[in-house]
Amino acid sequence: MANYPDPSHLGFRHKDRSDHEGGGHCASKSTGRIKGWDDLIDQHANALVLLVDAAAADGGGWGLTRPILFEAHHICELAMKRMLAQHQQSSRSHKLSSLWNQAVPLLPRRVSKSDRAWLDAFVAEMAELTVDGQDGRFPDATTDISKKWCCLNVPQLQLCVGTFLLITRGGGRRIAVA
Repeated sequence: MANYPDPSHLGFRHKDRSDHEGGGHCASKSTGRIKGWDDLIDQHANALVLLVDAAAADGGGWGLTRPILFEAHHICELAMKRMLAQHQQSSRSHKLSSLWNQAVPLLPRRVSKSDRAWLDAFVAEMAELTVDGQDGRFPDATTDISKKWCCLNVPQLQLCVGTFLLITRGGGRRIAVA
């Protein structure tokens, strides 16, 4: 029989008092509705940074294009759904344009006219680029970015997603560009 990895060690249950051989990455979530959204957004923002850094180290990152695009879309989707959750609203949509239409009235008052103009332009561009995010997830998605776009400007995408978070969340950290 082949030497397969043990699937019973995919995670460690609470009652497991071992040293968590192979690593024990915390799976807990913060309490509180909005704090949970913030934690999830931060984790995906961290993943975006790692993907962009890996793409840059790869010298082109073609093999990471779709995962980077998916992360960028997902972070924006999460940020908008966080705004909705703050006002006891929700949406099952993955389309950034639809989510943005719901989220705009909920933007914090401190968002300036120039911030709003930038946000509108960014979401419009992202909505055109990613539509519903499915092209970054499935090879047979009905939205195929390659029919219109040839390449991604990954550092600019990362910077814009970070700026989107900074404005819509009211602080926090901007995703750094290496």
